[in-house]
Amino acid sequence: MKTSQNESMGEHGPTSQDRAMMEKAIHEACRAIDAGKAGVAALLLWQDEIVALDHNQYVETGDLIAHAEMVVLRSAALSDAQRLRVAS
Repeated sequence: MKTSQNESMGEHGPTSQDRAMMEKAIHEACRAIDAGKAGVAALLLWQDEIVALDHNQYVETGDLIAHAEMVVLRSAALSDAQRLRVAS
């Protein structure tokens, strides 16, 4: 069964804040591309605040699990472990 975009995002679709956060992630991915890296980024929010924002770093670090998602989780854990427990 095929679902529409609004069904997958909820009744009303993405909020303006959802769109703003996606724009920040896209901007970070573009920065990575400009630096000759893969254009993949992630961000972690807690109570509508960006806790961490970064891009893939496995090539320059040699850390094969330094994908954007892992980088932001690691960064958040190092900066504030309490907030990480409830972040989305």
